[in-house]
Order: sequence, then structure tokens, then C-alpha cells
Amino acid sequence: MVAGNEQDQEAGHRRDHLLAALDLMDEGVISLDADLRVVGANASALRILGLGPDDLRQPRWWELVRPRRLDGTVPSFEEAMRSPARDVAVRIRRPSDGRARHLLVHHEPLPDVGTVLTFRDRTEEERTSARLASSALRDRLTGLPNRSAALAELEEAMAAGAPFALLLVDIDAFRAVNTGLGQAAGDAVLREVAARLRGALPRAARAARFGPDDFAVVAPVADEAAARAIAERIADAFAAPFSAGHGAQLSASVGIAMGDAARDAAGLIAAAEAALTRARSRGRGLVDVFDDALRRSTADRLALTADLRAAIENDELTVAYQPIVDVSNGSARLVSLEALARWTHPERGPIPPARFIVLAEDAGLVRALGRRVLARACLEVAGLRRDLPDTAGALRLSVNISARQIASGLLEHDVRAALGASGLPPKALSLELTETALMDDGGARIDPLLAVREAGVRLFLDDFGTGYSSLARLRRLPLDGLKIDRSFVAGLGSVDVDGAIVEAILTMAQALKLPVVAEGVETRDQARILRVLGCPLAQGFLHGRPMPLEELRAQLTRDGRWSLRPVRASG
Repeated sequence: MVAGNEQDQEAGHRRDHLLAALDLMDEGVISLDADLRVVGANASALRILGLGPDDLRQPRWWELVRPRRLDGTVPSFEEAMRSPARDVAVRIRRPSDGRARHLLVHHEPLPDVGTVLTFRDRTEEERTSARLASSALRDRLTGLPNRSAALAELEEAMAAGAPFALLLVDIDAFRAVNTGLGQAAGDAVLREVAARLRGALPRAARAARFGPDDFAVVAPVADEAAARAIAERIADAFAAPFSAGHGAQLSASVGIAMGDAARDAAGLIAAAEAALTRARSRGRGLVDVFDDALRRSTADRLALTADLRAAIENDELTVAYQPIVDVSNGSARLVSLEALARWTHPERGPIPPARFIVLAEDAGLVRALGRRVLARACLEVAGLRRDLPDTAGALRLSVNISARQIASGLLEHDVRAALGASGLPPKALSLELTETALMDDGGARIDPLLAVREAGVRLFLDDFGTGYSSLARLRRLPLDGLKIDRSFVAGLGSVDVDGAIVEAILTMAQALKLPVVAEGVETRDQARILRVLGCPLAQGFLHGRPMPLEELRAQLTRDGRWSLRPVRASG
């Protein structure tokens, strides 16, 4: 008997130890018999369910917490316990405080005995996940849904099949706000734009920030007229000056595509973008709708883009060269060549650069295009210098580069590769970039330019006078020269203000010790005025049109158009 009592005591100690351990668990544990009556429960089970010990003694105790599956089905508790699915997400409402909780419940059948339930409270986890998901789909600056959210809503709208429209809204000339007033003011304007956009839309329409200064609206509308009405309301919302932008007067251009304009979201976005592009081409603050004419032009644009991609990959583009001359002594002495990309389509013939360069920019091909032009131009001009030492031995080469080439992070690699393959000295190469390309993104754009400049390559600011440069800004930029935009040269001799602008640019450049090239020189009168104003370097049809390599070689091998005295090489 003594031995039996000791065994019972040992078993009791083990049971107490097990129960104490169960009470320390964060998970709830309930043991049920074959009739689903509670045999035992740990402290966490009571806490999570918001029940007391007496509650668990009731025959249908689970009804106190009103369990509902989160997948939308509402099976009975008895059915759930017999389900082959062992893990079920359940929503309950605790009687103790009335709060809803989300539980993950696992039930493990014990043959001929009953069932053991284990569960944990996932409410806070799911709330955190929901907050993160909401944050990932929301633009922090404006509080609007972001591009990812807009794409998801657009796909849902297309799947639903009900009529709707996609409106793309672009803030006209927003860059001027950022540049003139600073990024903080620009951000404040964007927040005000978002607020006005919300106020202009019908309740069922949804707006999202789609890009840096453009927005998307998905609106359930029956027809094009209703979509246009929403676009007009958006345009009207921009009528008042923006207080965040110190009274800046802005406008919005809108491109519309009806939901049946394309078969997928990407196609519908392209359609709305095409309408927006056409609206902007006609002016500011205008609305346009994707139609059959745009459909045809978009299809043509896609086909031409595909052909351009193939032409770049197959190295089918050529380079034309326009002379840059020194006219300081009254004659035109050839000193440099600007390389200009040319594309002759096998079926369409020559494609204007203004068209295919825009295609390359939009299709992400501009770095590949620029790399090909740079490599070929370096190779060909190095060949001229080598083959014609008396007339071309010290010729320089100028090549245009785009903002995307600079931002790619591979500019230095491409330049060094082109120079290495061709043998052209770094000091013979100049890269030309626009003010817009140089001003954007601060140091992110300056660092790659410093790297190529340290390698010996010169940097010229192209189309000077059309951007936002200031004397203070120019002093901080790694420049070796400026090119006066042709729009100012065109007015020399006839428009007094153009002459004053050119003179001011030359005075500023002289103060900074930067050489200046005047672009677009087409008349002798323009050339004379530039010479009087102190601009010795000129480029334009007066001194030579862009020409292919062989025509240039022929010009250089005979004493014809230019003075062919050797050009003294300098650093």
C-alpha cells in the first residue's frame, strides 16, 4: 500500500508539473472529450477566449465566442472538428470585453479519446501586416495610393468588365516649381495637388500618384462624355493659384483611355499615355481621348520602336558629322566635329533624329544608342586623324550624351571603352549635355561627369540659355565650355534682345574662362556679329551641314570648303 501511495503521489506531481507547464505557454490549449466537452484548459486558453472556468463547463461553450472562419464560410463547430483541415483561421468575439480577435486554431484528433485544440492570437500580427501592406501601397508624400495600388485597381476594373475610364493627369511645367522654389516647395505643391484632385473626383473614382508629377484616376463611367466631364473638373481644380507654391499658377493635361481600349492594363496605360502626349503637344491644360487615329499611330510607334531596337542591336545606325569652325581670323578653320546619329530605315527611308531619339528615350534604348554612336564616332574620327595627319591630325570630336546615360552609372565605362578601342586621345573628345541633364538630381549626375573629366575628356553645356542655369551654379559645375542655343543666334541682326542675350552669355563665359560655340549659324551677317561680340567658334549650315564620313573625308582631302591649315593640338 505504501508503494502504491508513492506511485500515486509521483503521478500527481507529474500531472501538476505538466499543468503548470501548460499554463506557462502563450498558446491556448483545450482538451475535449468525444462529445466536445472540455476536459481541461490552460490559462492562455481562458485569456485568449475571454472566458472563465465556469464558461467552459457549459455544453456548447464555443457559442460564447461566436467563431467564424475568416475564409467566409460558417461551419458548425462540430463540423470543423471533423474537418480534414487541421489548421483553421477563426475570428471570435470575446465575451469579457467584446473585442474581436483573430485566431489560428489547430485541432488534433485523439482516436477513442477526443480532440486537443491548440490556438494562438494572431490579431496584432495581422494588424501589423495590414499596416505594412497599406504603407507599401500608399504614397508617403501625398497620402494617395501609389503606382502599385493603381495598377492593382486597374487590373481589378478590367477583370470586372463594367465600363470605366483611366485618366492620366500630368502637371504642366512642374519642373519649374522644383527648380525655382526648391524641392520642399515642390513637395508642398504635390500635396496640395493631391488634395484638389480628391475634391474634384466623384465618390466612386479613385486617384493615385502614378509618377513624380503625374497621377492616375480610375473612374467607373458609362461613356467618353462622362470621362471628359471628370477631366474638366480636374482641370478646373487647378484654376486657383497654389498657395504652397507661393501663388504658382499651374495647369493639368489629361489623357483618357476607356476601359475597352486595350486588352490588358499595360495596353490601357499606353493608350492613356498616347492621349496625354497628344494633349500636351497641343498646349497646356488640355484633355484628349484615345481614339482610332491614336491607335494607328501607337501601333506604328511600337513597330518603329521594335525596328529601332533591332537597328541598334545590329549596329545599323550611322553617324553624320557637322563641322565646328574657328572664325577668329576671318576664315573658317575646322577645329572639331559634332557626331550626330542617323538612321535609314530599310522600308521607310531616313527617320528624323527628333523622332527616333524620342523613341529611344521612351523605350529605354538611349544608353545603347548613345554607346553605339560614341564608339563609332571615336573609331571614325581616330581614323581620320591617323589617315589625314596634315588636315585632320588634331581634329576634336563632340558627342551628345543624355541624362539617362549619365544616370546609368556606366558613362565612364562606355567612354573609356570607346577611347580604348579607337585609340582616340581623351583630350580630343568632348561630351555635350543639356542643362536639364546636368541640373537634375544634384550630385548623382555630377559624380559620373567628374570621373570622365578626370580621364581627360572635356564637357560642354549644350543649348545654353534654354534652361535654369545661373552664374553661381555654373561655377560649381565641371564644365569646359558652352554652346549658345540656336534660337538666340537666329535673331542676331534682327531681334535686339537676342543680341543682348548672346552678348551677356559671352561676357559670363569670359568671366568663367569658358570657350563658347555658337550653334545654328546660317548667315554671314550672324557670323560677322558673333565675331564682333567675341565668339570665335561657330557651327551651322553656313560652315557645313551634317555629312556622312566619306563625304567628310573627301572634303578634307581637297582644298575646298575649309581652311585646311593644321590645327594646333592643345589640352
